[in-house]
Amino acid sequence: MGLFNGKAQAQLRAQHLASLIQGLAEGNFEQTIGSGDDPIWAPVYDSLARLQKDLRQQKADAASTVALEQALVDMTRQHSDGWIDEIIPVDRFAGTQARIAKGINELVAAHIAVKMQVVRVVTAYGNGDFSQDMERLPGKKAQITQAIDKVRDQLHAAAQAAGENIRIKSALDNVTANVMIADRDFNIVYMNEAVGEMFRAAEADIRKELPHFRSSDILGGSIDRFHKNPGHQRGMLERLTSTYEAKIKLGGRTLTVVANPVISASGERLGAVVEWQDITEQVAAREREQRIAGENARIKSALDNCSTNVMIADAERNIIYMNKTVTSMLQNAEADLRKALPSFSVSKLLGGSIDQFHKNPEHQKRLLATFTSTFRTQIDVGGRTFGLVANPVLSESGERLGSVVEWADRTLEVQVEREVAALVGAAAAGDFSKRIDETGKSGFILNLATGLNSLVDTADKGLKDVSRMLGALAQGDLSQRISADYQGTFGELKDYSNETAQSLSRMLGQIREAADTINTAASEIASGNAELSTRTEQQASSLEETASSMEELTSTVKLNAENARQANSLAVNASEVATEGGNVVQKVVSTMTAINDSARKISDIIGVIDGIAFQTNILALNAAVEAARAGEQGRGFAVVAAEVRTLAQRSAAAAKEIKTLISDSVSKVENGNTLVAQAGQTMSDIVIAIKRVTDIMAEIAAASTEQSRGIEEVNGAVSQMDEMTQQNAALVEEAAAAAEALQEQAGLMSQSVAVFKLDPAHAGQPGTPRNASRQTPSAKSPRSAGRAARSKEEEWEEF
Repeated sequence: MGLFNGKAQAQLRAQHLASLIQGLAEGNFEQTIGSGDDPIWAPVYDSLARLQKDLRQQKADAASTVALEQALVDMTRQHSDGWIDEIIPVDRFAGTQARIAKGINELVAAHIAVKMQVVRVVTAYGNGDFSQDMERLPGKKAQITQAIDKVRDQLHAAAQAAGENIRIKSALDNVTANVMIADRDFNIVYMNEAVGEMFRAAEADIRKELPHFRSSDILGGSIDRFHKNPGHQRGMLERLTSTYEAKIKLGGRTLTVVANPVISASGERLGAVVEWQDITEQVAAREREQRIAGENARIKSALDNCSTNVMIADAERNIIYMNKTVTSMLQNAEADLRKALPSFSVSKLLGGSIDQFHKNPEHQKRLLATFTSTFRTQIDVGGRTFGLVANPVLSESGERLGSVVEWADRTLEVQVEREVAALVGAAAAGDFSKRIDETGKSGFILNLATGLNSLVDTADKGLKDVSRMLGALAQGDLSQRISADYQGTFGELKDYSNETAQSLSRMLGQIREAADTINTAASEIASGNAELSTRTEQQASSLEETASSMEELTSTVKLNAENARQANSLAVNASEVATEGGNVVQKVVSTMTAINDSARKISDIIGVIDGIAFQTNILALNAAVEAARAGEQGRGFAVVAAEVRTLAQRSAAAAKEIKTLISDSVSKVENGNTLVAQAGQTMSDIVIAIKRVTDIMAEIAAASTEQSRGIEEVNGAVSQMDEMTQQNAALVEEAAAAAEALQEQAGLMSQSVAVFKLDPAHAGQPGTPRNASRQTPSAKSPRSAGRAARSKEEEWEEF
């Protein structure tokens, strides 16, 4: 029974393991595997648990990688839309993905920091602050620093030139209109309203330098009040014969003076006429215009040389400016644009209308006429994808002067986005054969394509190797191993997979060896039971023959008793001849004494047979108990079977001795009958001794009766032995049937394990039944049987 239970448990374990492995192959990584309560099976369950954990972790890592790729795509799209402060949320990832996300964020932050520095210094230059300097950048970034320095120098020079141009333009635009006339004594005798208004407006400033100056006191006063050195001015005006111009500064004001002598017709100097001009505002305006012109020049230079594709249109949507970058971009895309716009030509864009880029110009007209803030859009033309950022150009009064449009050729970016989306989608669907084409890519995009291709390639190879191993396991092939070199998690997955296959191979090899051993043992048990069954049948046949002989002996003894009674009657009738038969009767008495001795021996043998029958009954009972327990692979059953075989041999020997003694008794009884007949012939002559002969014959009759009873008891015992032998034979047949069933189940177990292809190191050798070489033991002699019986009796108490 223990073997049957072990077989059933092994089958249940194998079915459970097959179910778990099938679940893992179908992607069920959440099933409960357990640890197993059998030390033989526990390593297998532990290996499967580790395999499930690794597959679950791999699945989580793949999902995290896909999430990282999506976050990168989202960040790229947001940056393309101008939201450059967006980053990848690192806290959503762990391990390698977190480090990659952090590295990408730091790289993007570094590039954004450079851009913000450029924006800061350019803004300062636009406000006229040329003292701002940009941080010195290392490596190739130094070109950015050099470009900004060049822009600053050019804008500064242009601002200075613009200031001079403004002053010149202001002097040419304003005529001398403020007139003052002084007499020959240098007293002011005339001021027009314009000059008066000018001095009234400038009074506060002039008083900063000339505290006693009053605009209301000018008329009638001396011109000397305007000069720190009046004598110099008087001498100059006295010698004045032609136009004299001068510029003076008072209290922060800048004034121009144009003096002409006033001469009479006779040539007499009457005085002087002076034209005053307060050019303070003109000077400031010229300085401001020069600054603006410089800024415009700097901006134009920056636009001409910046990497951004810039196009400017006026209020009528005519293109009035295109920098070199946008011109180059459109020239590169010109062939593709002509597929959708056959008349398109980059050389004809400047001065042309922006409507030529649109199939529906009216929609663009309404859009550009009404938009007041940044407008972003994306267009697809001729297979090219362009990102557009438009901003209105407004005057200080809010009048719309035109539009500025930033172009970005996103064809390659969109292509990469689609390739990445296709790659991610295929990987999410379980297809790792997709790759991003690296042809024509460079920089970050090439690094991204190369990295993603390498990632998918590694995942593809690793998963294919694991799939190959699991497929081989599902087909029963445990010899497959992963030999490729992997690192990190894939390396652990490789090691765990190989260890799992090795553990399963070793375990199934042990099961195969155990099944072969069980098969061999079952064959031997079946052979032994068959031999025992044959011997038991022979013993039963012998007991039947013995019972038949005992029945004949019983009839003979009864007949002897009847004859003794008749002899007693004849002895009475032959009392006369009893004396003559004395000697014969004496011989009869001796013969009957021998018969009694034989009867006693028969009684002793019957006692032995009775003891054997009792032990046989006890051992048969124990054999039934041991067969029910079936513990320790049938050890108790084997012991009981051996005891039954020994007792059966003793019973056969005792029966043989009984037969011999009974035959001898029959022979002696026949001799006694002969002697009695002889005594009968002489009984008539022995009258005196008849009484004694009668008594002797009575005793003989009583002994014969007792002998008959004893023989009947022996016959009953033999019948009981025959019944027990028949029961033993039935038990032996049942044991033989159980052994055959065990052998059949062991064969089925061997067949089940044989479907697995094992690692040669653990395959083992199939067992060979040893019953082929088993020799049938010869029957033991009564003496050896007796020794065996004593040996077993000594072991009985311990058993």
